Amino acid sequence: MGVRQPAGLTVSSVLIANGEQPRVLALLDPLSDLAEALAASGTAAVSVLNSEQQRLAEVFAGQVPAPGGQFRESSFVDTEWGPVPADASVWAGVRLERTQDVGWSQLVTCALVQLSITGEAEPLVHYRGRYRQVPRDAG
Repeated sequence: MGVRQPAGLTVSSVLIANGEQPRVLALLDPLSDLAEALAASGTAAVSVLNSEQQRLAEVFAGQVPAPGGQFRESSFVDTEWGPVPADASVWAGVRLERTQDVGWSQLVTCALVQLSITGEAEPLVHYRGRYRQVPRDAG
């Protein structure tokens, strides 16, 4: 068996379902390397990028070139769930539970098994075709 290569994808359609066992739901391109890697390993690391990581999001979305590959664009830390950006302030380890075709996408449902929050940062938000700042609550 060969060494499995890491796979990543910028995913903007993500939902966290709270409960006794929280779930992470995401819509993936069923032909993406990430969908294939998730199906093969059954686990993934989900990183919430911060507002200073827009270029990294664009690289993993395939919008800008990444000479040498996506994972050379930044420093990553290997975890049991997969690679995580070294400067990620929020990331989760998830275990695949099920997949379902929905339109042209694949809905993946994963159990949230591990959560790491190491600081506060403005999340990177993609809305209506561009990256935007989330206004802070004045109260």
